[in-house]
Amino acid sequence: TEALSIGDRVAVLRDGRVEQCALPEVVFHAPTSRFAATFLGEAALIPGVARDGVADTPVGRLAVTGATSGAVEVMVRPHEVTMAADDDADAVVEMVEFRGAYTSPVLAFDGGVRLRCEVPHVRQQPVGTRVRVTIDAGHPLAAFAAEAGSVAESADEPYPEAANDARPGHPGNAVGHRALPSA
Repeated sequence: TEALSIGDRVAVLRDGRVEQCALPEVVFHAPTSRFAATFLGEAALIPGVARDGVADTPVGRLAVTGATSGAVEVMVRPHEVTMAADDDADAVVEMVEFRGAYTSPVLAFDGGVRLRCEVPHVRQQPVGTRVRVTIDAGHPLAAFAAEAGSVAESADEPYPEAANDARPGHPGNAVGHRALPSA
């Protein structure tokens, strides 16, 4: 990720071919492929169904770019994910990884989706705590057409729990080098 801070343009190579070449901010926030998305930082790909630039996902309704209709996988990076304790929420703190000034909890949703977030070490919730998860990237999230056999590809209707999460004017809810597995 040093290239993001010293390069005017960043090229992501895969098998000797340019996968994407653009400004560092564009490659990081708007990757054109799953490979580019996970190459420059931790990313989770969450399933959803997109229509007109909005994807309904287990995490909520998210503004997206890229594949904007049909079954999709939406890229979310840990710094875009926030959590707050809520006994009625549909996610739980499954594990916590200490990283010095911050911790990186894994949040497991009742439907099997898992996301990481980054939390200052003084605001950590204990393992087992039910949490409300919000994704706030400040920009539309990259979405990719679902791959054959993925959870997202089998979804033909919006996730019902996402329907009540639409917030007018909100850029979306959101989850980025290693993709986290689904249960």
